[in-house]
Amino acid sequence: MDRPIEYEPGTASVQELRGELEAFWLELAKSDELRREVTQAGLDPEKVQQLDPARDIKVEKEGEGFAPVAIIIVFAPAANHILSSLWDEVAVPWIRRRRGADAIGQKKGPH
Repeated sequence: MDRPIEYEPGTASVQELRGELEAFWLELAKSDELRREVTQAGLDPEKVQQLDPARDIKVEKEGEGFAPVAIIIVFAPAANHILSSLWDEVAVPWIRRRRGADAIGQKKGPH
């Protein structure tokens, strides 16, 4: 895995974000609209669909207890460029449309 991306905690738990990521991947396989968003982000939908999100994307929390101090997203090095663009430009907006703008907090550090 490569350098992580950190987000402020939002209203969605790590487990819920993992579920949203699964739902995103399932929707990507059947939604022409979502595939258009991927293309508009400069990515090839066919290449994106060949990736294995269970292997290539990790969603974790940083901090102890029930209230994490950060949500950590880590991508496999071999697919880092594709996945980081997909995450930033398509997956995060899709999750926020489904669960609300505050489902995922703001990105920490350099944007």
